[in-house]
Amino acid sequence: YRASMENWIREARAMAHEEFYITSFDGLTLHGNFYEYAPGAPIELMFHGYRGSAERDLCGGVQRCFALGRSALVVDQRCGGTSEGNVITFGIKEHRDCLSWVDFAVGHFGSDVKLILTGMSMGASTVLMAGGRELPENVIGILADCGYSSAKDIIKTVIRQMGIPAENVNGRTIFAQVEKKNPFSGEKFKPAAEIYVSNKEWKVNRQDNGENVSRACQRSSRSTDAP
Repeated sequence: YRASMENWIREARAMAHEEFYITSFDGLTLHGNFYEYAPGAPIELMFHGYRGSAERDLCGGVQRCFALGRSALVVDQRCGGTSEGNVITFGIKEHRDCLSWVDFAVGHFGSDVKLILTGMSMGASTVLMAGGRELPENVIGILADCGYSSAKDIIKTVIRQMGIPAENVNGRTIFAQVEKKNPFSGEKFKPAAEIYVSNKEWKVNRQDNGENVSRACQRSSRSTDAP
């Protein structure tokens, strides 16, 4: 898929867009690119995965949104792309950034804007954790692809892959050492596996194997001249 991804990236770079910057709850500058399909169209707020960037992980996302009649606000998560940050917290702080982007979108685009939270991998868990918070009625849906149910469990997995003992280092858990410099595990949030949203009837399609999304991107790609 490399050739397709490179083509989608070139197309997105050539498309008219507006850059936005917001400040996170803990003082980081976060960046996003907005691609408008049409005034008043629903907007997908899109979040990338672990150690990724909006341009790489979400390439093709703008084209898919346009094929579906939606605008796209493609976000560089903290530590990714041109956003600030030194510590990835696997959705624990990132989901609060997502809430900040929701607040920004409602304030900037108007109280009647319709928003869809979209994420892949860590971005999927980011939007699911945000879904466990109080969301405005502007958020009409959540699209989560390949998320995980527990930030702590995925951190343990990554630590093991790095060859570091997850449970005990010099008699202390790795989490205690991480917390000393960057406290985050005490944050109050719902793990993705426990999320529910009251008073909303979410539409879930577990049958789509990605073919519809692929066809949407292909249709858009054929109708866009790459540089």
